[in-house]
Amino acid sequence: MVVSKDAVDRALHAANTMYLALERRGHQVTSAPTHQQFHRPEVREGMNRDDSYYYRSRWKPCRPTYAYVGSLAIGPTLFELSKEAEAEYEVSSGTYVRA
Repeated sequence: MVVSKDAVDRALHAANTMYLALERRGHQVTSAPTHQQFHRPEVREGMNRDDSYYYRSRWKPCRPTYAYVGSLAIGPTLFELSKEAEAEYEVSSGTYVRA
């Protein structure tokens, strides 16, 4: 999941609903096995970020979740769309505030 702090609860609920629906249909949902290497592309959630440090430093689980449809492993990714917005840095709170 790649979401803001404000969207975490909704994203967890959506992911749980999706995983349970997959399991009800007979598909296995599990963490990637340690003995196999799985790779999937990074999510670029709508931001025009070319800073490779941003993508290297983003937290990710050691073993991502996969759903198996037959023998095909699918790595579902839930992400929140974002867009550029003007903001100003507020020194007193140490945060950015939309302009």
